[in-house]
Amino acid sequence: MPPPALLSLYYLAFIVLGAILLWLPISHHGDIGLGEALFTSTSAVTVTGLVLADTGAAFTGFGQAVIAGLIQLGGLGLMTFAVLLLGALGIPIGMPQRLILREDLNQTSLSNLSYIARMILIIAVACEAVGAALLALVFVPEFGWAGLWEAIFHSISAFNNAGFALHPDSLSKWVGNPIINLVIPALFILGGLGFIVVGDVYRTRDWRKLTLHSKLMLVGTALLITWGSVMFGLLEWGNPETLGSLNVVEKFWVV
Repeated sequence: MPPPALLSLYYLAFIVLGAILLWLPISHHGDIGLGEALFTSTSAVTVTGLVLADTGAAFTGFGQAVIAGLIQLGGLGLMTFAVLLLGALGIPIGMPQRLILREDLNQTSLSNLSYIARMILIIAVACEAVGAALLALVFVPEFGWAGLWEAIFHSISAFNNAGFALHPDSLSKWVGNPIINLVIPALFILGGLGFIVVGDVYRTRDWRKLTLHSKLMLVGTALLITWGSVMFGLLEWGNPETLGSLNVVEKFWVV
């Protein structure tokens, strides 16, 4: 089978495996059927963010951990984990695996794929760890040590642009909290830029040495964020029902 077809089958297999795990009694509080489990697993692996039940209320800690793992697998790439695992076990990575990894990473060359996979993992772990540490400053004082898991889960969800949250109203409760309104968008932006761009910026640290792809992504992202913020502020300036009594700067960060 061609690499794209094999990659699709691998993702389908993990979606089914995730659905089975979420369907187990240990994963939920008794109100999740197989259809809901399959929907949630698909949404997590494809980082879509659509849910049929309140993630925080319907699923146990084990179920939430499964969802976070599926988000991580889908956001970083299934083959990235597979290649890193093979490398850790000392198993050579053959040409078939390299072809599938190239499709998963959306690359045109077979060179440096193992390095790219390691870079992806390092960037993801670093960004999510920093994000979780900052979010813990908000969640731990409010929820106790359970807030540490809240911070980790939301950091993983935000960095992978998954859209999952552990509260029925998402993070609206903290609409005026500066840490939430700074950290969550920052994770969104870093994850949205892509690992190649973030790695290129970290490696070169010089605008002139960045690749054309990185420059286009950085400039395009900055323009879209600025344009969206300005337009939202102009359209909602006098609307008292949009975000309550928040000032316009807070409105920008919520967007």
